[in-house]
Amino acid sequence: MEFSYRIYFDNLLQDNDDLSNIIDSFNLTILRDNSVTADANILRELTRTTLNVRGCAYDYLCSKYKNNQCDDLLMDIKIIIQNELIEFSGMVRLELIEWNPLMKEAKITNIKDNSFSGVIRDYIDNEIVPFFTNTKNCLILANPLAPFKMLKNPNNQTGFINISAFDVLDLFKYLISYFTDNKIEVVSDYLTANKYAITTGFNMHNFGINVNQTYPKVSFSKLFIEMRKKVRLYMSIEKDINNNPFLRIEDEDYFYSNDILFEINNTGNDYTIKKDNKRNFSFIKAGSNVTELAENETPSYPQTKLIAWNKEDFGFCGSCSADKDNILDLTSDFIIDSNIIYQSLNEGNAEGANDGGIFLFNYEIIDNVRTPIRTLINSKYVYNISLNNETVLNRWIDYAGKCLIVERTSKYGFLIIADGGFTANFLLSSGTFVGTDSRLNKVLFATKIYDNKNTIQLNIAPTGDALSLFTCQENGLYNFRAKLNNWRQRFADSGSGLVPTDDPSFGCFDVTHTFKIITYTDNTLTTIIDEFTETFTANNAITDIKSFNIETGLIALLVGNTVLCEITSSMLMPNNLQGSTVYFEGDYQSFELIRDGFLCINLDFNEQNTKPFINDFEYPLSVCDYNKIKANKRGAILLNGKLAWISSVEYFINKNSKMLLLTNELNC
Repeated sequence: MEFSYRIYFDNLLQDNDDLSNIIDSFNLTILRDNSVTADANILRELTRTTLNVRGCAYDYLCSKYKNNQCDDLLMDIKIIIQNELIEFSGMVRLELIEWNPLMKEAKITNIKDNSFSGVIRDYIDNEIVPFFTNTKNCLILANPLAPFKMLKNPNNQTGFINISAFDVLDLFKYLISYFTDNKIEVVSDYLTANKYAITTGFNMHNFGINVNQTYPKVSFSKLFIEMRKKVRLYMSIEKDINNNPFLRIEDEDYFYSNDILFEINNTGNDYTIKKDNKRNFSFIKAGSNVTELAENETPSYPQTKLIAWNKEDFGFCGSCSADKDNILDLTSDFIIDSNIIYQSLNEGNAEGANDGGIFLFNYEIIDNVRTPIRTLINSKYVYNISLNNETVLNRWIDYAGKCLIVERTSKYGFLIIADGGFTANFLLSSGTFVGTDSRLNKVLFATKIYDNKNTIQLNIAPTGDALSLFTCQENGLYNFRAKLNNWRQRFADSGSGLVPTDDPSFGCFDVTHTFKIITYTDNTLTTIIDEFTETFTANNAITDIKSFNIETGLIALLVGNTVLCEITSSMLMPNNLQGSTVYFEGDYQSFELIRDGFLCINLDFNEQNTKPFINDFEYPLSVCDYNKIKANKRGAILLNGKLAWISSVEYFINKNSKMLLLTNELNC
């Protein structure tokens, strides 16, 4: 094979006699870093070329090192193979060179590209406060802080607060410019069209001049990872028309183009295909780490399974095989819950519950004003619907709607939980008292609500109670279960103070507790279809403690039928508690649909667009075809008639290239 090469140090052409013949070591690689657990998800070039240096080239390196051992050497390798040019522009850290002073030889093994590996990668984990107006070497840098207008009331479009925040794309540009001294530009069509911003919790309700309160401390990797969790961002190093590298950030699908670069039909006898388990996941974590409101706050948007921002696990959303540690963790450290956003916006000048946190929200520009997006749902305006669990899962997996655990077991599954001390109160008067309380179903006491098909209706109040009611959507068979743990009298209040629970003389005697699951014809709750009941009589309601557990078994329901559960108590009013309010307490309550008669939905793993198969073979790749890949790294190769995309391609001069290509199909 005919070839010639030229190597430049800092744009100075070196004598080939001073350099080792690189025919055996020259390597160029295009790599897609895309494992589930990878921090730097990027499509880029690199080289593993080894270069031995002597003579005048050695003297140049030695002199440069003595002048500044922390300096970098710019290196350009240009090779002409059968009249085709192939090249790599990179840099070498002088401190990483291996020296042999006696022989006056140096060995270079760590040649970085002159963009991501050489200029960006070493700094992506460094956290800074984006307050500086100069780069790390004192070049001018624009501050990305900008004004935003946020509405404070979920019930209407009035009442706003002006806050300071940072557009995410502007912040990416700022961070890269700061560490690279404005050498690397950041481009993103996605983040230009889909605008997101971050700010501190302090900024959500205050205006201040304290840098640590106003400016979030953030690194490039932290910002990228948090954004990738929600909108599936990915990166690539590209070149502009002047061959200058820039960093492109888009949604990951952008980097799988259907533009066909060339065809490969002869893969040889060593061609193998296998599932790339490093890229597959067996478990998904979604939601946000911060969703708990202050004690006096009520959520304006239901914190319901899938459609909110709660921390949730999905065990059937992965492929049928994956490495056991490959957990797709999409849980946000940034605060994204609409309820928390409203809480922070309305905290005034007082210290806020999440002042030290970083908030993330999507926004639009209306009349030149940056305005966070709100969505009207059930007469409430909601922030960040684009970041709720359902939307995020749909971005990550094509079959998200089919793979939820609750749907794998019951089509209309729901679960309502109240824990941490559930209390009901009954007012006693003369005569026989009968108390009825349905607070198991009250939103106020439901600490967790999971609802697969939005069948739980909130705030239905035909009898004055705010109930959570299951409404049947399809004729069929349904099995419900309700639990109430450690139900007992807690204390009594006669108006002059609380009576302690450890004083049995104030206990209610001969109290009959009746725990029920009730089915009705409709949500007016006027006509009962059936009742499933468990009864317990307490001699002394303080000392006699009862746990209830009711399961209906499969029962037939029609469209529009409704189901709820309640606890009723009846007793003879004690003389010493006449006119008092008696409180009862349980440790844990739940109401759920555990089974229905509908068929389980089986997943079709053959219809996913996740490129799960890796095709491994060696191929005599030409310089022309390698340059086609280099010019369009996201393009496709037609492999045995099927679309395939680059996982990695290692090009060598004197032997076959190593090809790892990704496909959706097993071409067996």
